[in-house]
Amino acid sequence: MPLIRLFLDVALFNKGPRDVPASIFLLGLVAATNLAVALALALLDVDWLEGIAQSLVGIGLLAGFLWIVLVLAHQTPRYLQTFTAALGCDTLISALALPLLVWSRWSGESRELVLTVVTLLLLWQIAIIGHVLRQALSSSYALGLGLALAYMAGSVELMDLLFSNPG
Repeated sequence: MPLIRLFLDVALFNKGPRDVPASIFLLGLVAATNLAVALALALLDVDWLEGIAQSLVGIGLLAGFLWIVLVLAHQTPRYLQTFTAALGCDTLISALALPLLVWSRWSGESRELVLTVVTLLLLWQIAIIGHVLRQALSSSYALGLGLALAYMAGSVELMDLLFSNPG
């Protein structure tokens, strides 16, 4: 529970990546949890193999984006904490969306409500990434939010390019 509380505090803008322990073990734990949650979400639409691929690519896109941004800003010593914070918050948001999406798929009811809530969760995720980047870069929230929007748009496009079914 302390880890959930830590990532919730980051997601609520009470803490930042500097408050996340710089631990490879913690990053591995968070990455494994994220992989499990992302896979559960992916399996609502695709088979196991594609679900695993989508989940791993999603983690890789976040890892690569953060690395590039921190290299360009000469802030690579902050990478481990920044990636762990962003991935932990992504896991938290995805875990919140999962039961809503499962319920919507199986019940067929309230799709508009679920779509609205999931859209709000996505906007919150963008705001969180902006917050994490602002602190990691010691910059303005506007810059962090702009980078977060660029990341989200780019990752959606790349995932669509890699995993959309032609036809």
